Amino acid sequence: MKHEQKQTNELIAWMFGAVLVGMLLLPMLAGRTEELPKMATAWYILTVVIAIGLGAVGWLILLRKKKDIVSVFSILAAFVVLSGTTALLLTTGIEEWIARVAGMAVAILFYFGYRNVIAKTKEAATNQETWEREAKKAYRMSTFFFLCVLIFGAGKITAILTPIAAVIIFIVVACYDAWAVWKSKTMVEMAKGFVKNGVLPGIAVAKKKKGEIALLGGGDVFFVILVAGVMWKISFTAMVLAAIGMVAAIVALFYYSRPKKHYPAIPFMLAGFCTAMTWFIYPVVPIVLLCLQLWILGTR
Repeated sequence: MKHEQKQTNELIAWMFGAVLVGMLLLPMLAGRTEELPKMATAWYILTVVIAIGLGAVGWLILLRKKKDIVSVFSILAAFVVLSGTTALLLTTGIEEWIARVAGMAVAILFYFGYRNVIAKTKEAATNQETWEREAKKAYRMSTFFFLCVLIFGAGKITAILTPIAAVIIFIVVACYDAWAVWKSKTMVEMAKGFVKNGVLPGIAVAKKKKGEIALLGGGDVFFVILVAGVMWKISFTAMVLAAIGMVAAIVALFYYSRPKKHYPAIPFMLAGFCTAMTWFIYPVVPIVLLCLQLWILGTR
């Protein structure tokens, strides 16, 4: 197991909570956004893939040049919250201008609140005494703020994507994630750079020793919500199976991964997703394979 049982349980609890809340809020966050026409889907997939690549390069450059990533990150997060809050308020039937003003107010408060949490997170790592006293609380607040951004962001993108577009993007990102973690190590470098600046890029749980954390990347949680949400357009069963498959893959990775090793979660999530969707499309195939496995084990 990569982390201690207590820390692993907390990571899983945060993940389950985020996925559940994300699934419940997706219809409201989608708002009036319409799905892309079929002709525009290919261009949108290409745009998203390029944006992910440019975003990764951009963050890497900022980190290597030691620029103020806290301000950039907080501003981007506030814009996502502005969009999500406005969409949620519009579902209540209030006037659009009121929803936009209220969304702006929430976004401003979120910006300053998030910056304060980031400052406390960074301060908690100054010495062992402050770490033991402040780290757990600061990391939990940081995780809460970050998950709000993920859920709001996933809501809008889910409304636009078709299931096939989501799966294609999922496959491309899984390949990139594997390369960036195992080959180029850029994903590991970025994660360490963010943590050093007090920005926790995902679900983070403080360990006993100063500076040591258990981390589940935000992108992993984001794609569980995004892909499962898009599968809702097929059916409720497809959404549930997709979510179960991806979450089960992450849980299995927690228990079977080794300490001090870095693993890309998205390729494993893709495998879990494909296995789960096989039940939905061809339910007899997994049953046959399971029976075959049991027969082989019984003959040994």
